[in-house]
Amino acid sequence: MGGRWLNVVSGILGIAGGLLVIPACLLPFAYFASGSPSIFNPGDPTSLWFALEPGAVIVVAIAIGIMLAVSTQRTLQIVAGSILLGIGVQTFFLFVGYTGYGLGASERPGATSSVIGIVGAICLTTGGLLAAVRAGWLDRPSIPESSS
Repeated sequence: MGGRWLNVVSGILGIAGGLLVIPACLLPFAYFASGSPSIFNPGDPTSLWFALEPGAVIVVAIAIGIMLAVSTQRTLQIVAGSILLGIGVQTFFLFVGYTGYGLGASERPGATSSVIGIVGAICLTTGGLLAAVRAGWLDRPSIPESSS
């Protein structure tokens, strides 16, 4: 089995991170007298385009999480872990931006959605890092010693 359990943990973290992005996008990131916008319900139909990115993160993270949990191919694990790591870092900064906007422009503080999104991003980043390290470092093929 070796470090195979690390890939299962990576996959679970990827799926959990993707699932955490859903409520983070549904809950409001700011509160105003005229309404409380969320990423999936921004109030202005033209702003709904901003929901495309976290929507893609949700789908990709869940797919990669499943792939990491079941795959035994080292190259695929490295690629999947690297993608998960990249979208985790990017998602972290997305929700940090929404936190800043919510705290700076909102009529009353409250960034529950952003906190959930940041936790989801940390799950994605950690899952990707574990998978990439496990496949890239721990499972390196051994190099036969030369007898010169």
